[in-house]
Amino acid sequence: PPWASWIGGRLAAAVRWLKGHPAMALLLLVLLTGLGVGGYYGQQWWKNRPQPMAVKVSVTPPKATDPAEQLPPSPLIIEFSASVAPLPEVGKETKPLLSFDPSLPGVWRWKDERTLEFQPKEEWPLGEKYQIEFKSKFVPEHMHLTKASFEFQAPAFTARVAKSEFYQDPVN
Repeated sequence: PPWASWIGGRLAAAVRWLKGHPAMALLLLVLLTGLGVGGYYGQQWWKNRPQPMAVKVSVTPPKATDPAEQLPPSPLIIEFSASVAPLPEVGKETKPLLSFDPSLPGVWRWKDERTLEFQPKEEWPLGEKYQIEFKSKFVPEHMHLTKASFEFQAPAFTARVAKSEFYQDPVN
């Protein structure tokens, strides 16, 4: 085919040029060898450099509280697969680097180095959907969150029949 004869002609011309310029041919060989070796070791360095640790996040939505028991509202619990809390903030109120939409008055607290808890001041609005988005600096630089945003729903209003009984009056 014509393209093969064209490539053959170009290769023959290159070989003639290399035979006519042996010093340049040697320099070209050294440069190509250096590029190959440098590329190989550069790739090995790139593959073996430290990788950020992946941290999994799980969100436990709040449970419905029984109004008859007069308990505080149940908290929102966010658990991490690794220790991400700043140690001085464990057990104390904190303002974590996250957005919580729609906002609700309450207190954020690190229960331990892997568990963040939000305790609302008032009962969760029934059936409301919430979005949590972690900011980029929420975890240290050597870590990254596998998922940076979550959605959950507050408990919805439910009614149930606790006991079903048929009563017959013995007098009537």
